[in-house]
Amino acid sequence: LHCPPTAARSAPRAPRRTAASRAQQKSSPAPHSPPPRGPHPEAELSPIQRLLRDGFVTFDGVLSPADIGLVRDSAERLFSNGSLHHLAQPGRDDSVVALSPAAVQQDPAQYGDLIVAARVLMSAPAMLKHYAAEEGAPAEHRRNFERCVAPALLQLARYPESAGRYVAHLDNDPGDPGNEVGPKGLRASDRIFTCILYLNEGWAPSDEGCLRMYRPESPGDDGDAYEDIAPKGGRLVIFDSRSMLHEVRPSFATRWAISAWLCG
Repeated sequence: LHCPPTAARSAPRAPRRTAASRAQQKSSPAPHSPPPRGPHPEAELSPIQRLLRDGFVTFDGVLSPADIGLVRDSAERLFSNGSLHHLAQPGRDDSVVALSPAAVQQDPAQYGDLIVAARVLMSAPAMLKHYAAEEGAPAEHRRNFERCVAPALLQLARYPESAGRYVAHLDNDPGDPGNEVGPKGLRASDRIFTCILYLNEGWAPSDEGCLRMYRPESPGDDGDAYEDIAPKGGRLVIFDSRSMLHEVRPSFATRWAISAWLCG
């Protein structure tokens, strides 16, 4: 995957193109040929190898700097018109709105360039299936990839710059009383993989707000058993919804993300 340089916070944004013209461009991670299984340097591990080994994988440069700005502008317009709402859940500071991919595509006046991000997330099941088939992933894991379908809903989330956070949790938690609530395909218990695409231009280390991924063997209380992932614009993170305990660390800049859950 090509990772374009992140624009500096002080640099002017690239000129915006219209939603109609930008929506013609399909943005999705380009597949590449994985190496055979074995003890490879980190840079040589394929996406499926990293996902199976670590429980998560990241792709950088999934959106261009220009697209990041366009999609974020559309997200900010939704926030300004009151479409996002705080859920008042303990330990969770974000405001969110559920988005129908079909509505995003059919109503550019309302959703603008969010279609560009939606197309990336909608393509995630096909991308995972491609990698799994190309590599000959183990049968028990390949079945999980093959079960995944395009998400029925997306979630746009905005964390405030006043140390907005989300405490550690699982996206598919059998111990959660609400895990089985909802129609089939939209229940938390149906989630196999979580996909998060970040829309934050010029994210700096001082902004903090990392996605903290706890290693599956850790209950979350070992300070050395996690990895922090900065929410840089154009970065896509995919992780196992059932095994990856994760949290959003306090953020000191407005933090945008659009998520999808791949269910089966």
